[in-house]
Order: sequence, then C-alpha cells, then structure tokens
Amino acid sequence: MLSRAEKLVFLRACITLPLIALMLRWGGLVRCQRWIASVSANPAQTPALDCALKTAQLINTAAHQGIYRANCLERSLALAFELRRSGIESQLRIGVSSGNGFQAHAWIEMDGVVLNDNPFVAREYKPFAQAIDLQSKRYQIV
Repeated sequence: MLSRAEKLVFLRACITLPLIALMLRWGGLVRCQRWIASVSANPAQTPALDCALKTAQLINTAAHQGIYRANCLERSLALAFELRRSGIESQLRIGVSSGNGFQAHAWIEMDGVVLNDNPFVAREYKPFAQAIDLQSKRYQIV
C-alpha cells in the first residue's frame, strides 16, 4: 500500500509525463531543462538515495501503467523534476548503442547510482562523457 506522499508523487507523475512529452516536442530539451532548473527545491525529508529510488519506482510505474506511456527521456526528465522538488540533485545520462542499429537511451543517476533503469545500463549504452546537469543554471548540453 502506498503512503499519501507516494500517491501524490504517482499522481503528479501521471500529469507530468505527458506535459514533459509536449514540452520536448514543442520546446526541445533545453527548454525542458530550464523548466526543471526553475523548480524550487525543498529540503529532502528522508535519506536522499532511498527517496530517489522510491520516486524512480513510482515514476516508472506511472510511465508504464498511467494514462501516458512515456519513453526513457520523458521518464528520466519527470524523475529529475520530482527529485528537484525534493531537494535531491541528479544527473541525466544519455548513452548510445550500435548493437542492433543505432539506438539512444536516457536514464537518471545520483552519485553514480542508476535510479530508473537497470544498474548495468552503461554497459549496454555508452554514455556521453559528461552527464547533463539538469539543476544547473547553465543550459548547454555537451
């Protein structure tokens, strides 16, 4: 059974996922990054890693069972948004694979720990050399 706070995160994710999808389509990643960076951070109430992992689980559930089926980038940006609201810093990672044709994949890490994907995702997808810091006020992707 989910707590009231967890239900709130799940419901917010059900709303945030399609909004992020629209923002990505109409404004691109940089505008979405600016929106996430503009969110006021609240101090974390529970240990950051525990909270981040639980939030990732709720976002993934909303992405797979909610009203909108989000892709990896949309799920990752929704998670970054929720973590930012909780005062938890995270990094967006994007990697590429050429195993079965060219493929790209996105996930969120916190202190080197993969939050919303397989812990070994970096073995499958070679991540860009530098993470994309969604909390910074610098709006460039390197």
